[in-house]
Amino acid sequence: IRLSAHKNNLSLDNLVLFNDNSELKASGNLTVGKRFDLLFEGKSSLAPFKAFVRSLDALKGDASFVVSIGGDWNEPRINGGIDISNGSIGLKDLYYRATSVSGYIYFDENRLIISNASGKIAGGEVTLKGNARLKRFNIDRFFLETRIDNATLSPSKDLWINFGGNLYVRGDLNTQQIVGDIKVNKGRYTDR
Repeated sequence: IRLSAHKNNLSLDNLVLFNDNSELKASGNLTVGKRFDLLFEGKSSLAPFKAFVRSLDALKGDASFVVSIGGDWNEPRINGGIDISNGSIGLKDLYYRATSVSGYIYFDENRLIISNASGKIAGGEVTLKGNARLKRFNIDRFFLETRIDNATLSPSKDLWINFGGNLYVRGDLNTQQIVGDIKVNKGRYTDR
């Protein structure tokens, strides 16, 4: 590990951190308030990232990544990709979890692109692709296209529905719009 700091400048030279499940290599320079020139690569379990999102109940899986951050402090350019496999995601307010999650996400300057993601939810197959515009490491606007096939939900003990369809979600973190088609394949309601 070679780390040096002088005034607002931080330099990393071959920083390597690892444990049983993860390895992180970092190098480059950072001038606080002015510029980025950093490179990160490695592999990791997804579980530690659960701490950063309060709405997550569960997060498991593996990721390998190569990501660079460069440019002006106020308009950083992010490039690189993240490959996710063997994933599982659960939200605190939802009973159903996404399992068998895999996909590839890449960064192109100020855009995040989900080129191909898939998984299973409620016994059905789900695919997802889309993009988001980033502004200083935050999502500014996004568009997601989701296809669901043969999922079965049971919102109550007396009702179950098997369905599929396409949903399109766009907006920002404050306002979203969802459009699409859902086809109910079959269902059952029992009144006791």
